[in-house]
Amino acid sequence: MERERKKTIALVALIGLAIVAAIFIFLWGTYLNRGTINIIATPPFKVVTIEDEIICDISPCEIVRKRGITDMILSKSGFQDISTSVDVKLWGTVDLEVKFMINPYIEVASIFPEADPKIEYEIVLDKQTNSYKLIVAEDDQQRPIVYFLNKISESQIFGSEKGALIINNDIAYKIDIENAERDRINEDFSAIEDGVWSSDGEKFAYTTSDSSYVQVLDQFNEIYDTELLKENTIYTWNYDNDLLYITFQDNSYNFGVFNPEANSYTQIFSSSEFAELPNSLIPTNNGSRIYFKIGKEKFVLILEKF
Repeated sequence: MERERKKTIALVALIGLAIVAAIFIFLWGTYLNRGTINIIATPPFKVVTIEDEIICDISPCEIVRKRGITDMILSKSGFQDISTSVDVKLWGTVDLEVKFMINPYIEVASIFPEADPKIEYEIVLDKQTNSYKLIVAEDDQQRPIVYFLNKISESQIFGSEKGALIINNDIAYKIDIENAERDRINEDFSAIEDGVWSSDGEKFAYTTSDSSYVQVLDQFNEIYDTELLKENTIYTWNYDNDLLYITFQDNSYNFGVFNPEANSYTQIFSSSEFAELPNSLIPTNNGSRIYFKIGKEKFVLILEKF
């Protein structure tokens, strides 16, 4: 009799433990094994995960998810979708700040910004030191930027506010204007046609008569071909020192960005509205607009609302 009673107690205890374990597992999976994501963006917007869809009418928009990686798509009417992943911490809060980009579109430009003026440099003799110096051509005081011991004649100079490339036959120098430093580049630039500096003065994109592609001299003085054919591409550097380009092929425009550090190409817009390559390309400082001309007509590609 006593043995049966003990068996009953043990069975009841075992069932009780099983119920408690089941309740704990349910609570853990449903309520406890969770973290919070605070999404900071301009409302309203929608968040889609594998679990559900949430309409966010306020910011921050708080959603609770299981611990671990949560994949989500954020969407907003008239703007590009954003796909991202968040590592949710147990009982923690992760802030996710999102900036929606509008779906790009082109319109006739009512205004057109002026291109940055070209800065002309020249190399002259410094009579005090009997050496040669690089100066800004319009500087009446002829203040030196860098010096050269030997005379550099018949040179080509591609300059900007922060960088310059001096080419003399098979000798080239990359000049850091701000820090008054120069590096000799072991590359023959004698076939160069044209080029443009990035705004930080570290990278130089150019074309040559002996290559079909746009080339880049990077901040490490490495030179390589891009995938951009020079015959159907117009290019310049944007505000964050990536190469902005427009290619024209098969009666279609492709606006894109080349990131030299990642060696990646990102297409930002495509259009078959025009029949020829622009002759001018000017991005705004904040990257929200790209102005371009086709003949005398002026257009702007809208990438972001002010």
